[in-house]
Amino acid sequence: MPQPLTDLQAVAEIVATYCKKKIDIIVPWAKETEKDGLFQKFFHGLPKNIVPDGKEKKGDYFGYVRGSSSFRSVVSRFGNALYDLLPHLDLSKSRLSMVNRAEYECARMQLYMEVLSLLYARKAAVPIARSLFNKAEKFRLSKYSVYGAEWLRKHASENGETAEFEKLCTKWTNWSGQYQAEGKAKQYLEEITVHFVKSSAQQPELTEKAFKYASEIEKNLAIYINSYLLPYHKYKLEALGHHIACRFPEAIQTWNKLETYLYANPDFASDTRFADIAVNKMDCYMKLTDHEAAWQYAAVSEQYFWPGSSNWYIFMEYYFQLAMHAGEYKKASAIMVSVVHGKHQENIRSSSREKWEIFKAYNNYTSGIPGNGDTFDIENFTKDFPIYHQDKKGYNISILIIQWCFLIRIGAYGKLYDIAEALKKYQLRYLKGSTDYRTDLFVGMMLTANRLQYNYEAVYKETRETINELKSLPFTYNGSLDGLEVIPFDILLEMPLADMKIRN
Repeated sequence: MPQPLTDLQAVAEIVATYCKKKIDIIVPWAKETEKDGLFQKFFHGLPKNIVPDGKEKKGDYFGYVRGSSSFRSVVSRFGNALYDLLPHLDLSKSRLSMVNRAEYECARMQLYMEVLSLLYARKAAVPIARSLFNKAEKFRLSKYSVYGAEWLRKHASENGETAEFEKLCTKWTNWSGQYQAEGKAKQYLEEITVHFVKSSAQQPELTEKAFKYASEIEKNLAIYINSYLLPYHKYKLEALGHHIACRFPEAIQTWNKLETYLYANPDFASDTRFADIAVNKMDCYMKLTDHEAAWQYAAVSEQYFWPGSSNWYIFMEYYFQLAMHAGEYKKASAIMVSVVHGKHQENIRSSSREKWEIFKAYNNYTSGIPGNGDTFDIENFTKDFPIYHQDKKGYNISILIIQWCFLIRIGAYGKLYDIAEALKKYQLRYLKGSTDYRTDLFVGMMLTANRLQYNYEAVYKETRETINELKSLPFTYNGSLDGLEVIPFDILLEMPLADMKIRN
């Protein structure tokens, strides 16, 4: 199956990093030189021939015309050569947990067993099956324990090994129960997550469901006491339940419990899991406006992520938000540069690309536009107001807000009255009766400023009470489309107010 070059680049980097004998030794085209060998050119050239939007450059490509049948053929052959190397990686020096490494070994052995069985060499697969089953049981991998027990049970049956058959039947039953319980726990967490990331608003019914699911996992824990995954998912569900309810101190306590659990089970612990905890604690402290503690966990999180990885970009969203919320605008600019000029921009999720464009607008605004040397075009940015789409309503209001701020700064009062109409429509359509109360309050203040014709003294007096109310309300941003409060609203309003004062 043809693969996009961006996907092949990721596979090539994995192979180059972890292949047991390195790619230039094990592959059949190793004797080719980088200058003359086509496959070597593909391998070394992949990072250099991907443009920032993830598409291949047009025109001649490694001696082939992009889009031609010969080009597609050589890309396909190169991809197959890379994928053939995936079962030959050495992950001993990777940042994966011991359990994750054992999963890789079991997956590799499973592949060998399946191939041997298909080619009528089941006897040759027996020792591999025993190795797989022993490793799976040692590292409590229920999925592969079920597979290994089932395979060996069949072998015992065919060879009349009654005692071994009965023992494996019992093991298969136990591991199957644990596998189902762990699968259900994963489904529970995914169900809460998929609804949580869609909206930043408080969702009491989701909180209740998260704790209900955690309680059900607790019951299974009494049966499957050796499972690594059941306690892990239980803690995460409880932490999310507190988070959704904006009980951030309780969420932090739960993340601390999960962290303690990982330290007590080092085989299961990994950089990825510790990073997840650190990012969530950073987020909680940011929402509690304890920026000093949030910076500490940001530093902890940063050491766990590989720059350019998809998880790194997710972390950088929160890192940028923290810098903006803490008023560290120079730090925010540095974060922005590392993201928008990064060499692995294709790893940014499509849902995040527009978000980073909005971040860029806010970053330019706090940097004192105009005149900061960036290529940001204020006039073009404020030319059109967004069309409303339900799936992008958070982006819509974030754009309207920063456009409003820019228009006040440059004194384009004619457009300000036009944007007020867009704000009224947005408020009526999305904010009336909404649980996104902070946004509703801020939009109300924007419309108040418009009603008072942007008279600094009148607007300042009229908005003080609302700003104090905003300071008392919790933040709800969770990386979703709505609730994108790039700068805390009570702080943000002070900036256009200062511009009004200068112009009055």
